[in-house]
Amino acid sequence: PDVVMYLSSVVQPALDDDAAYDTLAAMFRDVPELLDTLDDERVAALVAAPPADATSLRLFLDFRELCRLLADVSTVQLLHLTNNTVPPGAADAQLAFMRRLQSVFVEWGARTVRNLHVAIANTPLMRERGMLLELDRSIPLSHLHLLVELLKMPLEELLAFTTWIARATERHLALLVALLQKEPSTVFYVRQALLPESASDGGFGHAAQQQ
Repeated sequence: PDVVMYLSSVVQPALDDDAAYDTLAAMFRDVPELLDTLDDERVAALVAAPPADATSLRLFLDFRELCRLLADVSTVQLLHLTNNTVPPGAADAQLAFMRRLQSVFVEWGARTVRNLHVAIANTPLMRERGMLLELDRSIPLSHLHLLVELLKMPLEELLAFTTWIARATERHLALLVALLQKEPSTVFYVRQALLPESASDGGFGHAAQQQ
């Protein structure tokens, strides 16, 4: 119960505890029955465009997207992100921050990311930010610290993260922002509760091995 209530606060932060409890109860009661009564085509249509008033179904679909996100994020990448969180502020501003991070990795591509990873690894700690700005003067200062820390990830993890963030949907970026508002220990606990097989760790790194 604690885990699903926590997840509700991530995917639907506007719900207070009472509303979240009622919506969860409706979700567990109504959604399985609803999906069982529909054929595959109607289920696909409903999932693609859930009615605005279908709050329990929307919560169920949000949970599904959160599970997909957590299945894609390895412990190493999540650790780097939770240790270097987005700046405080309104949700829209934080999402814009994450979109800008995405655009930087899209502009760089895998080859540039690989080269910057090597450059960071061979740069003294106190020179890292200055060196990165020298190599790419278009980097927004608001993202400089986070980019330096992400570039320090093991290369396999970094390249897989580059692939993922370039393809991430708006909803997944928003869910990632919401996750990063929580205590890191709680985020890791929920991830392990939802994906116990990932404790060893799959995530981006595992995906990279399969490509």
